[in-house]
Amino acid sequence: MKIHWPDIVRIAEVLVRAETDSLDVPPTLRRVHYLLVSSVAATAAGYRNTQGCYKGLSDKLARARETGGFPRLTDLTRRVQYPLTFTDEQDARDWLAEQFMLDRRSLFTRRTVIAVEKAGLVPLIRSRFGWMDVTALSGYSSLTHAQSLVRYDVIVYAGDYDPSGLDISRDIGARTGAEVVRVALSRDQVDEYALVPMPAKGTDSRLASMIASEGSAMQVELDAMDPAVLLDLIAEGVAEATDLEIQENGWPVTDDLDAEEEAIRERLREGV
Repeated sequence: MKIHWPDIVRIAEVLVRAETDSLDVPPTLRRVHYLLVSSVAATAAGYRNTQGCYKGLSDKLARARETGGFPRLTDLTRRVQYPLTFTDEQDARDWLAEQFMLDRRSLFTRRTVIAVEKAGLVPLIRSRFGWMDVTALSGYSSLTHAQSLVRYDVIVYAGDYDPSGLDISRDIGARTGAEVVRVALSRDQVDEYALVPMPAKGTDSRLASMIASEGSAMQVELDAMDPAVLLDLIAEGVAEATDLEIQENGWPVTDDLDAEEEAIRERLREGV
Protein backbone atom coordinates (compact mmCIF):
# COMPACT_ATOMS: atom_id res chain seq x y z
CA MET A 1 0.00 0.00 0.00
CA LYS A 2 1.34 3.39 -1.01
CA ILE A 3 1.94 5.84 1.84
CA HIS A 4 0.22 9.21 1.55
CA TRP A 5 2.88 11.32 3.26
CA PRO A 6 1.02 14.68 3.39
CA ASP A 7 -1.69 12.98 5.48
CA ILE A 8 0.94 11.27 7.64
CA VAL A 9 2.67 14.58 8.38
CA ARG A 10 -0.62 16.26 9.29
CA ILE A 11 -1.58 13.39 11.59
CA ALA A 12 1.89 13.41 13.16
CA GLU A 13 1.63 17.14 13.87
CA VAL A 14 -1.66 16.69 15.73
CA LEU A 15 -0.25 13.79 17.75
CA VAL A 16 2.99 15.61 18.60
CA ARG A 17 1.19 18.74 19.76
CA ALA A 18 -1.24 16.70 21.89
CA GLU A 19 1.51 14.70 23.61
CA THR A 20 3.68 17.79 24.17
CA ASP A 21 0.74 19.68 25.70
CA SER A 22 -0.04 16.72 27.94
CA LEU A 23 3.50 16.10 29.24
CA ASP A 24 5.31 19.42 28.64
CA VAL A 25 8.05 17.37 26.92
CA PRO A 26 8.22 16.89 23.12
CA PRO A 27 8.29 13.27 21.96
CA THR A 28 11.28 11.73 20.20
CA LEU A 29 11.11 10.82 16.52
CA ARG A 30 10.92 7.17 17.55
CA ARG A 31 7.95 7.93 19.77
CA VAL A 32 6.20 9.71 16.87
CA HIS A 33 6.70 6.55 14.81
CA TYR A 34 4.83 4.49 17.41
CA LEU A 35 2.10 7.09 17.77
CA LEU A 36 1.48 6.73 14.04
CA VAL A 37 1.65 2.92 14.16
CA SER A 38 -1.15 3.06 16.75
CA SER A 39 -3.21 5.63 14.82
CA VAL A 40 -6.12 4.29 12.76
CA ALA A 41 -5.94 7.34 10.49
CA ALA A 42 -2.19 6.89 9.91
CA THR A 43 -2.44 3.19 9.16
CA ALA A 44 -5.32 3.93 6.79
CA ALA A 45 -2.93 6.34 5.01
CA GLY A 46 -0.43 3.49 4.61
CA TYR A 47 1.84 3.89 7.63
CA ARG A 48 3.28 0.66 9.05
CA ASN A 49 5.70 -0.49 11.74
CA THR A 50 8.64 -0.92 9.39
CA GLN A 51 12.13 0.51 9.14
CA GLY A 52 11.22 1.93 5.73
CA CYS A 53 8.33 3.92 7.18
CA TYR A 54 10.52 5.15 10.03
CA LYS A 55 13.23 6.38 7.66
CA GLY A 56 10.61 8.03 5.46
CA LEU A 57 9.09 9.72 8.51
CA SER A 58 12.48 11.06 9.56
CA ASP A 59 12.95 12.65 6.14
CA LYS A 60 9.43 14.07 5.86
CA LEU A 61 9.37 15.54 9.37
CA ALA A 62 12.83 17.07 8.90
CA ARG A 63 11.51 18.91 5.86
CA ALA A 64 8.35 19.93 7.72
CA ARG A 65 10.40 21.34 10.60
CA GLU A 66 12.66 23.24 8.20
CA THR A 67 9.64 25.24 7.09
CA GLY A 68 8.97 26.20 10.71
CA GLY A 69 5.45 24.82 10.80
CA PHE A 70 6.05 21.51 12.54
CA PRO A 71 6.57 21.42 16.34
CA ARG A 72 9.97 20.51 17.72
CA LEU A 73 10.96 17.01 18.82
CA THR A 74 13.33 15.80 21.53
CA ASP A 75 16.82 15.07 20.19
CA LEU A 76 19.70 14.59 22.62
CA THR A 77 22.24 13.51 20.01
CA ARG A 78 23.07 17.05 18.85
CA ARG A 79 22.91 20.03 21.18
CA VAL A 80 24.43 23.48 21.41
CA GLN A 81 26.04 24.17 24.80
CA TYR A 82 25.19 27.71 25.96
CA PRO A 83 27.05 29.66 28.66
CA LEU A 84 25.03 30.55 31.75
CA THR A 85 24.81 34.35 31.97
CA PHE A 86 22.73 36.91 33.88
CA THR A 87 21.68 40.51 33.29
CA ASP A 88 22.31 41.62 36.88
CA GLU A 89 22.45 40.44 40.51
CA GLN A 90 18.68 40.22 40.88
CA ASP A 91 18.46 38.12 37.76
CA ALA A 92 21.05 35.74 39.25
CA ARG A 93 19.20 35.58 42.58
CA ASP A 94 15.93 34.83 40.81
CA TRP A 95 17.58 32.04 38.84
CA LEU A 96 19.16 30.53 41.96
CA ALA A 97 15.86 30.73 43.83
CA GLU A 98 14.13 28.91 40.98
CA GLN A 99 16.81 26.21 40.86
CA PHE A 100 17.26 25.76 44.61
CA MET A 101 16.18 22.36 45.93
CA LEU A 102 16.79 20.55 49.19
CA ASP A 103 18.11 17.01 48.82
CA ARG A 104 15.21 14.60 49.21
CA ARG A 105 17.48 11.65 48.45
CA SER A 106 18.55 11.80 52.10
CA LEU A 107 15.16 10.24 52.87
CA PHE A 108 15.98 7.06 50.95
CA THR A 109 16.18 3.82 52.85
CA ARG A 110 18.28 2.57 49.92
CA ARG A 111 20.25 4.65 47.42
CA THR A 112 18.23 4.58 44.21
CA VAL A 113 18.70 5.66 40.59
CA ILE A 114 16.28 5.58 37.66
CA ALA A 115 17.82 4.08 34.51
CA VAL A 116 16.35 3.87 31.02
CA GLU A 117 17.76 2.09 28.00
CA LYS A 118 17.74 5.12 25.68
CA ALA A 119 18.93 8.68 26.26
CA GLY A 120 15.98 10.13 24.35
CA LEU A 121 13.69 9.28 27.26
CA VAL A 122 15.74 11.09 29.91
CA PRO A 123 13.99 14.50 29.48
CA LEU A 124 10.62 12.79 29.94
CA ILE A 125 11.80 11.00 33.10
CA ARG A 126 13.38 14.15 34.55
CA SER A 127 10.20 16.13 33.88
CA ARG A 128 8.55 14.16 36.70
CA PHE A 129 11.49 12.87 38.74
CA GLY A 130 13.75 15.93 38.76
CA TRP A 131 14.57 15.31 42.42
CA MET A 132 16.19 11.94 41.65
CA ASP A 133 19.31 10.64 39.92
CA VAL A 134 18.45 9.60 36.34
CA THR A 135 20.67 7.96 33.74
CA ALA A 136 20.54 6.32 30.33
CA LEU A 137 22.41 3.06 29.90
CA SER A 138 22.43 3.48 26.08
CA GLY A 139 22.54 -0.26 25.63
CA TYR A 140 25.12 -2.22 27.58
CA SER A 141 26.91 0.21 29.89
CA SER A 142 30.59 0.95 29.48
CA LEU A 143 32.91 -0.03 32.32
CA THR A 144 33.18 3.63 33.36
CA HIS A 145 29.41 4.06 33.49
CA ALA A 146 28.89 0.78 35.32
CA GLN A 147 31.46 1.81 37.92
CA SER A 148 29.58 5.08 38.47
CA LEU A 149 26.46 3.06 39.31
CA VAL A 150 28.15 0.89 41.95
CA ARG A 151 27.20 3.48 44.59
CA TYR A 152 23.49 2.62 44.24
CA ASP A 153 21.62 -0.09 46.09
CA VAL A 154 18.67 -0.13 43.66
CA ILE A 155 18.32 0.60 39.95
CA VAL A 156 14.74 1.25 38.83
CA TYR A 157 15.01 0.21 35.18
CA ALA A 158 12.89 0.56 32.04
CA GLY A 159 14.04 -0.97 28.76
CA ASP A 160 12.94 -2.57 25.51
CA TYR A 161 11.29 -5.98 25.41
CA ASP A 162 13.68 -7.84 23.13
CA PRO A 163 16.58 -10.26 23.61
CA SER A 164 19.17 -7.59 24.42
CA GLY A 165 16.75 -5.35 26.28
CA LEU A 166 15.92 -8.13 28.72
CA ASP A 167 19.56 -9.06 29.19
CA ILE A 168 20.68 -5.48 29.84
CA SER A 169 18.85 -5.38 33.18
CA ARG A 170 20.55 -8.65 34.20
CA ASP A 171 23.92 -7.36 33.06
CA ILE A 172 23.81 -4.06 34.94
CA GLY A 173 22.70 -5.80 38.09
CA ALA A 174 25.55 -8.29 37.86
CA ARG A 175 28.14 -5.58 37.18
CA THR A 176 27.05 -3.20 39.94
CA GLY A 177 25.71 -5.54 42.63
CA ALA A 178 22.55 -3.42 42.78
CA GLU A 179 19.02 -4.76 42.92
CA VAL A 180 17.37 -4.07 39.57
CA VAL A 181 13.65 -3.26 39.75
CA ARG A 182 12.54 -3.69 36.14
CA VAL A 183 9.33 -1.71 35.67
CA ALA A 184 9.10 -2.02 31.86
CA LEU A 185 8.81 -3.63 29.43
CA SER A 186 7.43 -7.09 30.12
CA ARG A 187 5.41 -9.53 28.02
CA ASP A 188 2.35 -8.88 30.20
CA GLN A 189 2.66 -5.14 29.50
CA VAL A 190 3.02 -5.77 25.77
CA ASP A 191 -0.28 -7.64 25.88
CA GLU A 192 -2.05 -5.33 28.36
CA TYR A 193 -1.29 -2.14 26.44
CA ALA A 194 -1.53 -3.73 22.97
CA LEU A 195 1.99 -2.60 22.04
CA VAL A 196 2.99 -3.29 18.47
CA PRO A 197 5.81 -5.88 18.19
CA MET A 198 8.33 -6.49 15.47
CA PRO A 199 10.20 -9.76 14.86
CA ALA A 200 13.34 -10.02 16.99
CA LYS A 201 16.58 -9.56 15.10
CA GLY A 202 17.77 -12.95 13.93
CA THR A 203 21.36 -11.87 14.42
CA ASP A 204 20.92 -11.16 18.15
CA SER A 205 23.06 -13.67 20.04
CA ARG A 206 20.55 -13.62 22.92
CA LEU A 207 17.62 -14.74 20.77
CA ALA A 208 17.65 -18.33 22.09
CA SER A 209 17.82 -17.10 25.68
CA MET A 210 14.68 -14.98 25.24
CA ILE A 211 12.82 -17.87 23.64
CA ALA A 212 13.84 -20.12 26.53
CA SER A 213 12.77 -17.66 29.23
CA GLU A 214 9.79 -15.98 27.57
CA GLY A 215 8.45 -18.68 25.27
CA SER A 216 8.97 -16.57 22.14
CA ALA A 217 11.12 -13.74 20.84
CA MET A 218 10.00 -10.34 19.62
CA GLN A 219 11.11 -6.70 19.61
CA VAL A 220 8.96 -4.06 21.32
CA GLU A 221 10.58 -0.71 21.99
CA LEU A 222 9.96 1.26 25.18
CA ASP A 223 9.03 4.25 22.98
CA ALA A 224 5.84 2.36 22.03
CA MET A 225 4.44 2.72 25.55
CA ASP A 226 2.25 5.68 26.50
CA PRO A 227 4.66 8.05 28.34
CA ALA A 228 2.10 8.74 31.08
CA VAL A 229 1.83 5.00 31.77
CA LEU A 230 5.61 4.65 31.79
CA LEU A 231 5.97 7.49 34.32
CA ASP A 232 3.37 5.87 36.57
CA LEU A 233 5.20 2.53 36.42
CA ILE A 234 8.47 4.23 37.33
CA ALA A 235 6.74 5.99 40.25
CA GLU A 236 5.59 2.60 41.53
CA GLY A 237 9.13 1.26 41.24
CA VAL A 238 10.57 4.26 43.08
CA ALA A 239 8.02 3.89 45.88
CA GLU A 240 8.91 0.21 46.20
CA ALA A 241 12.64 0.91 46.26
CA THR A 242 12.65 3.89 48.62
CA ASP A 243 9.67 3.28 50.93
CA LEU A 244 8.56 6.85 50.19
CA GLU A 245 5.03 7.93 49.34
CA ILE A 246 5.19 9.23 45.77
CA GLN A 247 2.63 11.82 44.69
CA GLU A 248 0.95 11.98 41.29
CA ASN A 249 3.50 14.62 40.20
CA GLY A 250 6.37 12.18 40.84
CA TRP A 251 7.68 13.92 43.97
CA PRO A 252 7.68 12.40 47.47
CA VAL A 253 5.42 13.65 50.24
CA THR A 254 7.77 15.90 52.23
CA ASP A 255 5.69 18.74 53.70
CA ASP A 256 8.37 19.96 56.13
CA LEU A 257 11.06 20.04 53.44
CA ASP A 258 8.69 21.78 51.03
CA ALA A 259 8.06 24.60 53.52
CA GLU A 260 11.75 24.98 54.38
CA GLU A 261 12.68 25.00 50.70
CA GLU A 262 10.19 27.73 49.83
CA ALA A 263 11.39 29.88 52.75
CA ILE A 264 14.98 29.63 51.51
CA ARG A 265 13.92 30.48 47.97
CA GLU A 266 12.17 33.60 49.18
CA ARG A 267 15.29 34.72 51.08
CA LEU A 268 17.38 34.13 47.95
CA ARG A 269 15.02 36.28 45.88
CA GLU A 270 15.22 39.07 48.44
CA GLY A 271 19.01 38.83 48.77
CA VAL A 272 18.81 38.23 52.53
